[in-house]
Amino acid sequence: MDNVLSPLPPSIPAMVLQSAERFGEMTAMIDGDRRWTYAELGATVRQAIRAAIALGIEPGDRVGLWSPNTSEWIISALGILGAGAMLVPLNTRWADDEIAYALEKTDAAALFVAQGFLGLDQVGSVREIAPELRALKNLVTLEGETAGARTFGEFMARARSVDDVEVDARLAAIGTESPSDVMFTSGTTGRPKGVVLRHGSSMDV
Repeated sequence: MDNVLSPLPPSIPAMVLQSAERFGEMTAMIDGDRRWTYAELGATVRQAIRAAIALGIEPGDRVGLWSPNTSEWIISALGILGAGAMLVPLNTRWADDEIAYALEKTDAAALFVAQGFLGLDQVGSVREIAPELRALKNLVTLEGETAGARTFGEFMARARSVDDVEVDARLAAIGTESPSDVMFTSGTTGRPKGVVLRHGSSMDV
Protein backbone atom coordinates (compact mmCIF):
# COMPACT_ATOMS: atom_id res chain seq x y z
CA MET A 1 0.00 0.00 0.00
CA ASP A 2 1.48 3.33 -1.00
CA ASN A 3 1.47 6.50 1.07
CA VAL A 4 -0.26 8.65 -1.53
CA LEU A 5 -3.51 9.99 -0.14
CA SER A 6 -6.58 9.45 -2.31
CA PRO A 7 -8.80 12.43 -3.11
CA LEU A 8 -11.36 13.12 -0.41
CA PRO A 9 -14.58 11.24 -1.13
CA PRO A 10 -17.76 13.24 -1.73
CA SER A 11 -19.95 11.30 0.71
CA ILE A 12 -19.95 8.94 3.67
CA PRO A 13 -20.75 5.77 1.67
CA ALA A 14 -18.22 6.80 -1.00
CA MET A 15 -15.61 7.02 1.79
CA VAL A 16 -16.41 3.44 2.83
CA LEU A 17 -16.13 2.19 -0.74
CA GLN A 18 -12.87 4.08 -1.24
CA SER A 19 -11.53 2.47 1.95
CA ALA A 20 -12.56 -0.96 0.62
CA GLU A 21 -10.30 -0.41 -2.38
CA ARG A 22 -7.40 0.94 -0.32
CA PHE A 23 -7.39 -1.45 2.63
CA GLY A 24 -8.78 -4.63 1.07
CA GLU A 25 -8.19 -7.56 3.40
CA MET A 26 -7.57 -5.55 6.57
CA THR A 27 -10.24 -5.91 9.24
CA ALA A 28 -12.86 -3.17 9.04
CA MET A 29 -15.62 -4.27 11.42
CA ILE A 30 -16.08 -6.78 14.26
CA ASP A 31 -19.44 -7.64 15.80
CA GLY A 32 -19.20 -10.49 18.29
CA ASP A 33 -17.74 -13.45 16.42
CA ARG A 34 -18.44 -11.89 13.01
CA ARG A 35 -15.75 -10.02 11.10
CA TRP A 36 -15.67 -8.06 7.84
CA THR A 37 -12.63 -7.02 5.86
CA TYR A 38 -12.78 -3.62 4.20
CA ALA A 39 -13.41 -5.39 0.88
CA GLU A 40 -16.25 -7.45 2.37
CA LEU A 41 -17.76 -4.40 4.03
CA GLY A 42 -17.61 -2.49 0.75
CA ALA A 43 -19.43 -5.30 -1.07
CA THR A 44 -22.01 -5.51 1.73
CA VAL A 45 -22.61 -1.76 1.62
CA ARG A 46 -23.18 -1.86 -2.13
CA GLN A 47 -25.68 -4.67 -1.53
CA ALA A 48 -27.41 -2.58 1.17
CA ILE A 49 -27.65 0.40 -1.20
CA ARG A 50 -29.26 -1.80 -3.84
CA ALA A 51 -31.64 -3.19 -1.20
CA ALA A 52 -32.58 0.31 -0.02
CA ILE A 53 -33.37 1.33 -3.60
CA ALA A 54 -35.46 -1.83 -4.02
CA LEU A 55 -37.32 -0.93 -0.82
CA GLY A 56 -38.43 2.28 -2.53
CA ILE A 57 -36.13 4.71 -0.72
CA GLU A 58 -35.65 7.80 -2.89
CA PRO A 59 -33.09 10.64 -2.80
CA GLY A 60 -34.15 13.18 -0.19
CA ASP A 61 -36.29 10.74 1.82
CA ARG A 62 -35.84 10.60 5.57
CA VAL A 63 -35.48 7.11 7.06
CA GLY A 64 -35.64 6.25 10.76
CA LEU A 65 -33.09 3.89 12.33
CA TRP A 66 -34.11 2.73 15.82
CA SER A 67 -31.56 0.26 17.08
CA PRO A 68 -28.50 -0.15 19.31
CA ASN A 69 -25.05 -0.06 17.73
CA THR A 70 -24.66 -3.30 15.77
CA SER A 71 -23.26 -4.34 12.42
CA GLU A 72 -26.82 -4.28 11.06
CA TRP A 73 -27.10 -0.64 12.18
CA ILE A 74 -23.92 0.27 10.30
CA ILE A 75 -24.86 -1.62 7.14
CA SER A 76 -28.41 -0.23 7.12
CA ALA A 77 -27.22 3.33 7.74
CA LEU A 78 -24.74 3.19 4.87
CA GLY A 79 -27.34 1.63 2.58
CA ILE A 80 -29.81 4.41 3.40
CA LEU A 81 -27.21 7.12 2.83
CA GLY A 82 -25.97 5.53 -0.37
CA ALA A 83 -29.51 5.55 -1.78
CA GLY A 84 -29.45 9.33 -1.33
CA ALA A 85 -31.73 9.48 1.69
CA MET A 86 -31.20 11.18 5.03
CA LEU A 87 -30.66 9.02 8.10
CA VAL A 88 -32.76 9.75 11.20
CA PRO A 89 -31.04 7.98 14.14
CA LEU A 90 -33.53 7.34 16.97
CA ASN A 91 -32.56 6.95 20.61
CA THR A 92 -33.25 3.42 21.89
CA ARG A 93 -34.19 4.90 25.29
CA TRP A 94 -36.83 7.26 23.91
CA ALA A 95 -40.46 6.63 24.80
CA ASP A 96 -42.93 5.67 22.09
CA ASP A 97 -44.37 9.20 21.88
CA GLU A 98 -40.88 10.66 21.32
CA ILE A 99 -40.20 8.17 18.53
CA ALA A 100 -43.58 8.91 16.96
CA TYR A 101 -42.87 12.64 17.14
CA ALA A 102 -39.52 12.31 15.32
CA LEU A 103 -40.99 10.04 12.64
CA GLU A 104 -43.90 12.42 12.10
CA LYS A 105 -41.74 15.55 12.16
CA THR A 106 -39.37 14.18 9.50
CA ASP A 107 -42.14 12.45 7.52
CA ALA A 108 -39.91 9.37 7.53
CA ALA A 109 -40.48 7.13 4.52
CA ALA A 110 -39.34 3.94 6.26
CA LEU A 111 -38.23 2.62 9.64
CA PHE A 112 -35.44 0.17 10.45
CA VAL A 113 -35.90 -1.14 13.99
CA ALA A 114 -34.43 -3.63 16.46
CA GLN A 115 -37.78 -5.17 17.35
CA GLY A 116 -37.78 -6.67 20.85
CA PHE A 117 -34.68 -4.79 22.04
CA LEU A 118 -34.71 -4.60 25.86
CA GLY A 119 -37.75 -6.89 25.79
CA LEU A 120 -40.00 -4.18 24.33
CA ASP A 121 -42.49 -4.20 21.46
CA GLN A 122 -41.08 -1.15 19.68
CA VAL A 123 -43.30 -1.28 16.61
CA GLY A 124 -46.45 -2.17 18.51
CA SER A 125 -46.01 0.70 20.96
CA VAL A 126 -45.73 3.26 18.16
CA ARG A 127 -48.54 1.71 16.13
CA GLU A 128 -50.80 2.06 19.14
CA ILE A 129 -50.40 5.83 19.40
CA ALA A 130 -49.67 6.82 15.77
CA PRO A 131 -50.91 4.11 13.36
CA GLU A 132 -51.04 6.57 10.46
CA LEU A 133 -47.29 7.20 10.34
CA ARG A 134 -45.83 6.78 6.87
CA ALA A 135 -42.75 4.98 8.26
CA LEU A 136 -44.86 2.17 9.71
CA LYS A 137 -45.91 1.16 6.20
CA ASN A 138 -42.30 0.36 5.22
CA LEU A 139 -40.62 -1.54 8.05
CA VAL A 140 -37.40 -3.53 8.32
CA THR A 141 -36.53 -5.37 11.54
CA LEU A 142 -32.81 -5.58 12.29
CA GLU A 143 -33.61 -8.17 14.94
CA GLY A 144 -36.84 -9.86 15.88
CA GLU A 145 -39.98 -9.93 13.76
CA THR A 146 -43.31 -8.13 13.63
CA ALA A 147 -46.36 -8.26 11.40
CA GLY A 148 -46.01 -6.36 8.13
CA ALA A 149 -42.22 -5.97 8.38
CA ARG A 150 -39.33 -7.43 6.42
CA THR A 151 -36.47 -9.01 8.33
CA PHE A 152 -32.96 -7.71 7.73
CA GLY A 153 -32.19 -10.83 5.68
CA GLU A 154 -35.28 -10.29 3.53
CA PHE A 155 -34.31 -6.65 3.06
CA MET A 156 -30.80 -7.53 1.91
CA ALA A 157 -32.15 -10.21 -0.45
CA ARG A 158 -34.11 -7.53 -2.33
CA ALA A 159 -30.79 -6.18 -3.63
CA ARG A 160 -30.99 -8.74 -6.46
CA SER A 161 -33.61 -6.63 -8.23
CA VAL A 162 -31.34 -3.57 -8.58
CA ASP A 163 -28.09 -3.38 -10.56
CA ASP A 164 -24.90 -1.52 -9.79
CA VAL A 165 -25.55 1.05 -12.53
CA GLU A 166 -28.34 2.50 -10.36
CA VAL A 167 -26.09 2.38 -7.28
CA ASP A 168 -23.35 4.30 -9.09
CA ALA A 169 -25.88 6.90 -10.27
CA ARG A 170 -27.20 7.43 -6.75
CA LEU A 171 -23.69 7.74 -5.32
CA ALA A 172 -22.61 10.18 -8.04
CA ALA A 173 -25.48 12.50 -7.11
CA ILE A 174 -24.32 12.85 -3.48
CA GLY A 175 -21.79 15.57 -2.63
CA THR A 176 -20.18 16.99 0.48
CA GLU A 177 -22.98 19.57 0.79
CA SER A 178 -25.74 16.97 0.48
CA PRO A 179 -27.73 16.40 3.69
CA SER A 180 -26.86 13.14 5.42
CA ASP A 181 -28.51 13.01 8.86
CA VAL A 182 -31.29 14.54 10.90
CA MET A 183 -30.04 14.43 14.49
CA PHE A 184 -32.55 15.21 17.22
CA THR A 185 -31.61 17.06 20.40
CA SER A 186 -32.39 15.50 23.77
CA GLY A 187 -35.52 17.59 24.28
CA THR A 188 -34.91 18.13 27.99
CA THR A 189 -36.54 21.58 27.94
CA GLY A 190 -39.18 20.91 25.27
CA ARG A 191 -39.76 18.88 22.16
CA PRO A 192 -36.57 17.53 20.52
CA LYS A 193 -35.38 19.60 17.57
CA GLY A 194 -34.01 18.06 14.41
CA VAL A 195 -30.63 19.32 13.18
CA VAL A 196 -29.65 18.56 9.59
CA LEU A 197 -26.03 17.53 9.01
CA ARG A 198 -24.27 17.19 5.66
CA HIS A 199 -21.91 14.51 4.39
CA GLY A 200 -18.93 16.86 4.39
CA SER A 201 -19.35 17.89 8.03
CA SER A 202 -19.51 14.26 9.13
CA MET A 203 -16.23 13.60 7.31
CA ASP A 204 -14.76 16.94 8.48
CA VAL A 205 -14.27 18.37 4.98
